[in-house]
Amino acid sequence: MRDGGDERLANLARYLFTAPPWYLTLAFAIALGSTVDLAAWVLRGDARFPGTLALSIPALVSTVLTLPLLNLVKAPFTWNRSALLASSCTLFSWMIILPSFFLAPIAFPIACAVALGLETGLRLLVLAAIADARVSRVALPALTQGLTGVIALSAIFPLPFTLFSVVALLTFGVAFRVLVWAIERPLLRTFRVSGFKFLNTLLAHLTDGSHDLEGFFRGFGERVEIPVAVIRIACEGGGEVVVAVPHVHPGPLGEVGGGTIPRRFQEAFEAFVLVPHGCATHDFNLVAREEIDALTTAVRTVLASSKLIPSASRSTRVKSGSVNLLVQWVGDALFVVGTRAPAKTEDLDFALGLTFLAEGRRVTSCLAFVDAHNSLNGDAGAVRPGTRIAGEYTTAVRQAVDYAPSLPRCPLEAGASRVFPPFGLMEGIGETGISVLALRCDGQTTAYVLIDGNNMAGGVRDAIRGAVLEYVDEAEIMTTDSHVVNTERSRNPVGMHLPASALVPFAVTAVKEAVAGLRPAHAGGQVAYAQDVTVFGPGKVGQLAGTVSALLSLLAPIAMMLIVIALLVLAILALIL
Repeated sequence: MRDGGDERLANLARYLFTAPPWYLTLAFAIALGSTVDLAAWVLRGDARFPGTLALSIPALVSTVLTLPLLNLVKAPFTWNRSALLASSCTLFSWMIILPSFFLAPIAFPIACAVALGLETGLRLLVLAAIADARVSRVALPALTQGLTGVIALSAIFPLPFTLFSVVALLTFGVAFRVLVWAIERPLLRTFRVSGFKFLNTLLAHLTDGSHDLEGFFRGFGERVEIPVAVIRIACEGGGEVVVAVPHVHPGPLGEVGGGTIPRRFQEAFEAFVLVPHGCATHDFNLVAREEIDALTTAVRTVLASSKLIPSASRSTRVKSGSVNLLVQWVGDALFVVGTRAPAKTEDLDFALGLTFLAEGRRVTSCLAFVDAHNSLNGDAGAVRPGTRIAGEYTTAVRQAVDYAPSLPRCPLEAGASRVFPPFGLMEGIGETGISVLALRCDGQTTAYVLIDGNNMAGGVRDAIRGAVLEYVDEAEIMTTDSHVVNTERSRNPVGMHLPASALVPFAVTAVKEAVAGLRPAHAGGQVAYAQDVTVFGPGKVGQLAGTVSALLSLLAPIAMMLIVIALLVLAILALIL
């Protein structure tokens, strides 16, 4: 039951790295040129500095010219990236030029021409991928390094070299333009969008925080109706708590789409808001942050008309196979939190959420089902309808609904607290920190601990829950599944890069504060339906991520094939000239 497509998009972040300072990479390029100068002097007595002319000077000139030329077409770039690109191409050229000293004398100028042509093709490909997908806009910056090398070497080589070098630049330029076309075709045919444009926008988001990626997603999104289970709790003396469970996925990564759902919900209401994870896979990622407004608007509508009652029930556990539910009446709403911990607890398909809502209608108008999303053990991926695990969830919910009417009602007390640990996105902790809702009924106190993060490393849930149970009678630990933490690290669950022991004190503090704030309360629930919310759509994220992954895997063999063809063309021309 692996569902790799749900994670591949965020996993593309593993291809990213930070460009080193420009002066370091340029020093490396100059050193490469010096080694060629040294080889020319030692092996052939050539003191004309061919390495400096073929490698170092072109690297320096292209570094200086690339950024302003790209700025003219408003393509994002930096000095560090410019120097890194020039030095990387210099390294490839060095690997071609240096061995030529051990061949016939004519091999050196031919190797220089081939190397300069290859530099031009590589620069065209890279600039199209990371700066601007429109090849016409990056063609001139791509030519700067190779063309500078041709001009510099013309001072020591005769005219035939210059002509052959220009042909090499054009040949490799055409070959790599064909490569760009080949990479573009799959996404253009499938999604009617540019593959390189996708890479441009993805890189801009991951490195610069740009949100242009949302425009790309909106181009193939689908409009759907999203249910949001809403529980409103009003405490005596003032103060409200709202538990909103939208059946959307808070991804795909960073602040793009639904990553900021927990924060945006809290900002939208004066009440204390918790937004645990509902039933949705990456198919139900929001395409843009603006779509969150449709969800909050729907919630605001039902809050205005909600009816509150002063009763609840004790919490109880219901189990079926590997599924463990914590079930409690909160007013007239049935609050259900599901986990498979210590087995892997992952995304539940949207269709299962609709099934649970339908089951709940037998006893209530509002069944708020939460996927606790709190254990990353094992191999199971997203839970799809018809699977064994889906059957266990459905059976457990059905049993909970059957049992719920027999739970005795009692007066309700409620309290809430939020603590912000001194950890950030790199450690897997989102912007709303650790939130706790404490409910007391008939002498039993239950704590619902919600950590803003994307799932939990194995064992973290048990460590936090064990510590919390010293202060309450029952508890469950949940995460928001916010993918705002998934940019620099594609896999960043709570507790993977931060020990559970570091989080426990803050969770305990939040629970103690929530318990200390318990007051008599009234509660009630309704299900809001947000209309025309644009999400990725069924199967789209797997199809998109699979296409991009396939392109990356095919890039090397296609490039090698085109390079070989270009070399054959140049070999024929060399014989003619």
